Amino acid sequence: MKPGVFLLAGLLCGLSVFAQKETDNWYFGSFAGVNFSTGTPVAVPVSNIFTTEGSASISDTSGNLLFYSDGVTVYNSAHQVMPNGTGLTGDPSSTQSALFVRKPGSYDLYYLFTITADGGPDGLRYSIIDRTLQGGLGDVTATKNVLLLQHMTEKLCAVTTSDDSSVWIMAHGFGSNSFYAYKLTAAGLSTVPVISNIGTVHDSTQIQNAYGYMKFSPDGEKLALAIAYQDKAEIFNFNDLDGTLNTPVTLSFQEHTYGLEFSPGATKLYLTRYNNLSQTFYLDQYDLLAGNAAAIAASQQVIAQAWSGDELRALQLANDGKIYVARSGTGFLDIINAPEEPGALCNFLPLSVPLNGNMCMLGLPNFNAALFREILPPVSAFSIPDSTVCVNSCISFTDLSLNNPSSWSWSFPGGVPSSSTLQNPGPICYNSPGVYNVTLITSNAKGADTLQLNSFVTVLPAPPAPAITVSGSSLTSTTGTSYQWYLNNTPLTGATGQSYSASQSGSYTVEVWDSNGCSSMSAPASVVVGISDVPAASCTVFPNPAADVCTVTLAEPADISAVRLTDLNGRSVTLSFSQSGKKLYLDLRNLPAGIYRLSIPGNGAVRQASLSIVR
Repeated sequence: MKPGVFLLAGLLCGLSVFAQKETDNWYFGSFAGVNFSTGTPVAVPVSNIFTTEGSASISDTSGNLLFYSDGVTVYNSAHQVMPNGTGLTGDPSSTQSALFVRKPGSYDLYYLFTITADGGPDGLRYSIIDRTLQGGLGDVTATKNVLLLQHMTEKLCAVTTSDDSSVWIMAHGFGSNSFYAYKLTAAGLSTVPVISNIGTVHDSTQIQNAYGYMKFSPDGEKLALAIAYQDKAEIFNFNDLDGTLNTPVTLSFQEHTYGLEFSPGATKLYLTRYNNLSQTFYLDQYDLLAGNAAAIAASQQVIAQAWSGDELRALQLANDGKIYVARSGTGFLDIINAPEEPGALCNFLPLSVPLNGNMCMLGLPNFNAALFREILPPVSAFSIPDSTVCVNSCISFTDLSLNNPSSWSWSFPGGVPSSSTLQNPGPICYNSPGVYNVTLITSNAKGADTLQLNSFVTVLPAPPAPAITVSGSSLTSTTGTSYQWYLNNTPLTGATGQSYSASQSGSYTVEVWDSNGCSSMSAPASVVVGISDVPAASCTVFPNPAADVCTVTLAEPADISAVRLTDLNGRSVTLSFSQSGKKLYLDLRNLPAGIYRLSIPGNGAVRQASLSIVR
């Protein structure tokens, strides 16, 4: 037997271009923007945003622009300022000044979170936008600039939980090592944060330590942040059930840190850093699967280098599975074409996306990281309690597939049922010994993955059915590895030996296990306590239990004048029988099922035995 089997197959590869359309439109920098609706980024013809660093934009599920913001002003899809969309308390020079998050369960209400620059008193706030206002162009509601916390760093990110029920919004305190996680559900925003005090204290004596990006991985399992002038970055594991962080990995540098981003499958982390003295900028890659914290830190590879006026700054994953780099001071974006690949194989291409004459600056738009979760096809995986079972056993299968599959197709040759489209099928029952395959095909809008495990389920045969020998009230089973005795189909406590001494009348059975842990049940044996059977040499009864007729074989000839049956309640009946030499043939057809005492007088002796009648 092999309990706790876990299966995982498939590689995080084959990125699809048909990801979430809510990230199709980006607005950033000096009147810059790109659109991803064709699968290739194309500069937008109109953008009214001007921001040194932070911005946010959001589209509907069909990819139509809804609104964008620098954290101070909100623009609608007509590139007009919303009537109530001014005076927000973000800051264009705040790293992540703005973030749109759609309220779970709603397609009309959006929360706009803003965070001010330099750890100032305006801190972290939120406003609510209703897209149905202003004739469908949307506007900020009366819920505007609601304060959550003052004196925060410029870090602001969000991720949807793995069950899609809620969204975590994360910010970081200034002058502390406190992470603040706010949970947004269909019922609204919980304004009491989950606080994790972990990692480096962000030194508030130097305002530059408020700078730097913070990002969730698309799967929501990791979070990373840059601590600019403390020359560090940190990576944490994130628990989306309770909003806490753990297991920090610290990356230390000789340079200041700024932008960072996870690869789609969270196997790599990309980071930008810069040296103020030499005015040199670097783009690094880290292997998050390298092992422990030291191994991850040692996996650093420099992917690109640039100089002042041509700076490598913000990083942002897009819905084409590529990471885009803000080439600040130019009219271009750089591309990391294959972010899951190691080192130079990631295929970094500088100055790849022209911005139609507009300028890229330090920042790129901020998004809920989970909007990039579906850019991967599913990876099929499942678990079962045991892959080696006994015949007539049933197995329940638990789906553990990655990347949010939307359909499941299971095949269970040899099982009943032999197929299923449930996410977690079971019980699947195996009624014949053998070795069987299991196949799971998962799919979503991005693709499909097949996991076929040949000879995976082993079904062992049952041992031969045990036989019970009855001698008076003593019962003995044929040999097995372990035993359990039953009275009238109810297990007897402590009756686990090869033999059992009956203390009450009834129908006894025994279940016997072999060395593989498989079992068989005996035929029932009837015992009437207080009746001492004539030794087997005097007579035998067959079959026992019996249905319509049975045969009593005498050990020696006798003149039998009567045969009487007495039930457990003392009621007696005289049976019709015929005799041929030593054999008596008893007619049981008119008798109810039950356990009886059989009395056969003749030649000066009364032969007694127990007899069970079944119907």
